[in-house]
Parts: sequence; C-alpha cells; structure tokens
Amino acid sequence: MRLGLSASSIQLGASALLTILALSCAKGGDLVDGDDGDGNSGNGGTGSGAGGSGNGNGNGSGTMKTASATTAAEASTSTGPACDEDPCKLVEPQCGCMSGDACTINGSGDRVCTTAGSAAWDAACNAQNQCAPGMLCAGYAAGLDSCAKFCNSDADCEAPGGLCAVTLNDGMGGTLPDVTLCSTNCSFTTNGCAVAGTSCQLGIRNMTEPFTLCAPSGTGTQNTNCVDSSGCAPGFICLTTTAMDERCFQWCDVNAPACPGGLICQQLEVSAGVPLVIGTTAYGACT
Repeated sequence: MRLGLSASSIQLGASALLTILALSCAKGGDLVDGDDGDGNSGNGGTGSGAGGSGNGNGNGSGTMKTASATTAAEASTSTGPACDEDPCKLVEPQCGCMSGDACTINGSGDRVCTTAGSAAWDAACNAQNQCAPGMLCAGYAAGLDSCAKFCNSDADCEAPGGLCAVTLNDGMGGTLPDVTLCSTNCSFTTNGCAVAGTSCQLGIRNMTEPFTLCAPSGTGTQNTNCVDSSGCAPGFICLTTTAMDERCFQWCDVNAPACPGGLICQQLEVSAGVPLVIGTTAYGACT
C-alpha cells in the first residue's frame, strides 16, 4: 500500500494587481521513501510541490511508500522494552524497540522497529536506516529524499515556519491515524532547503495557519508561466494574476523589500485583512 500526504489549501486575499488564489501543500507531488524494497532509490511521480495554483482547488495529495520488512533496513515487528505506545513510539524519545533500532512506518502503514541511522533532521537520505530515531526518510520525488521528523505537537518542530502539520493518507482516501511529521522551517526569500532541487514553499493548516516546507522547485522566474510553485525557481511563488493566468513572482519581505527593477513588494494576505506573516516576517510578492 502507498501512503500519502494530506494537503491543505487557502484562499488568499485579492490585491490591486493580483488575485492570489490557492496555495496548496504538496499538490500532486509524490512523497516517497528512500528505499523501494530492493535497496534502490524509491520511484516517485512528478512532484508539483507546494505552491500557488491558479485553479483554486488545492486539494491534491502526495503519495509516499515506506521501508518494507525486506529492505536493507531489516524492519521487524519485534519490540524491546515496555512502551506506552503499541508496538513502539515514533516521536523522540522513542521506546518499544531494542537498542540500536528505531521505530518507523512500513509500507502498510504499520509501526515497526528497524535499524537506526544517524542522519539528522532535513539531511539528505536514500534509505530508512540512514535517519536517526524519530525520523522518516521521505521526499516529494525520487532523489529528493530527506529525513523528516515525527511530531506530536508544534513544540516538536522548529519555529517559526515548522509546524506539526504534515499528515499521511492511507491510500484509501483517509488519513493514517496518529502519524504526523514536522514541516521544514525555512525562508521564502533565502530558501534554506538542504536538498538540491527543492525550495522553501508555503502551506496552510486549518485554513488560517501558514507554515513553510521544502518541496520540489523549477526554473521559472519573474512573470514566467507556471502551473504551481514547483515550476518556479527558489525564491519565487506561482500566483494567479487578474488576467487569470498563473505566473511566477519573486517573494519579498514587506518590511525590507528587495524587489528588482523598480518592482513593488505587495503584501500577501492569508485572508481578507490578515497579512501573511511567519514569525516576524511579513511576506509579499514583487509586482
């Protein structure tokens, strides 16, 4: 069975120059683990990332598959010391697995114990046994895998952009219960994503809470046509114009704008009258 991200979307406020429509988390992109069961890199679909989409639906989802019991990670359902979660606890500090093992999710969505690695949060990976306990090797497309962190609450994640907001679908239209991952804390203007081929993009939780995540990026720059932000270069977002076409626009900091060529940093809004602010940074687009 393949598991997937549950997406979120937001209708951003209209502006004088742009009609800013849905920004969706991992719309249509694939989230795959770093091992396809035979020791090779997992195969993802075409990742479209997290970004502005002109159609306003924003309800696509990514898919992921995780290490099976036959991978080099040697996943097992055997457990170690007693644990308050059955059979083991995903979030650090973990319990339920033997020393040297880590609790993770297999391709059926079950918790299993597997050989623990040492790669840190957001580090590139290509197999489940490379990530430290509390992490899952996953990515939105083949070759874009990194160690994602399991979480119970926002306190487990890195502020201000990282939220406990990434959920997994069960492949049958539902959500895998009791499994949530932190989004990556990054900056839209300076990027900060560790894996080449990804960029800092926008997600929205509960229609009101913006967060950051690293998702596949493209090459489109100012005014380049796009479908969503996976077609835009790092530092750019795909937005719908008043002409009802989608184009890449450069991100900017409203309080310290650095737009090129006389462009103006136009404030973006989460909802009418509510500016898009993450931490202390108010974000806009160069228009």
